[in-house]
Amino acid sequence: MRRGDEPVLRCPACDDAELEPQRVRGKHTGREIELDRCPRCGGLWFDARELERVLDVAAKDLNVADDAKMSRRRCPVDEAWMFAFAYPQTWANVEMCRKCKGLWLDAEDLVEIEKVRRHLTRKDELDRYAPLTGLKGRIIRAINRSLEELMGGF
Repeated sequence: MRRGDEPVLRCPACDDAELEPQRVRGKHTGREIELDRCPRCGGLWFDARELERVLDVAAKDLNVADDAKMSRRRCPVDEAWMFAFAYPQTWANVEMCRKCKGLWLDAEDLVEIEKVRRHLTRKDELDRYAPLTGLKGRIIRAINRSLEELMGGF
């Protein structure tokens, strides 16, 4: 989100297109925020945790996934390389900046994320929080596997 005399943000997908501020209100949250949208490709830039404020089924505390691959796109805020990964419990491929935690969604990704995660909510299968990443995530997964092995015989 840009305010005042902040620098112009460039679209990570189109390179030469400028992102334009766009005020949106979450359908289910009722919260209004200003996003940055590319007028050429329709992609959306969410500053850290903005998606959670607009979409009530967004994964909370999202970080770059452990299996993320370095993207060919740069962050429009700090120009760091972004990392691409599947958004939790969807097929939507998103890109996130490790530095500022901003999130880039191609035009169709927001609809995919909302539809799939809303469907999972109705089935009571939605994971509200994003999977833990890094060392903490690996430790938790190792503990869970060990517990499953120990309890498997009962």
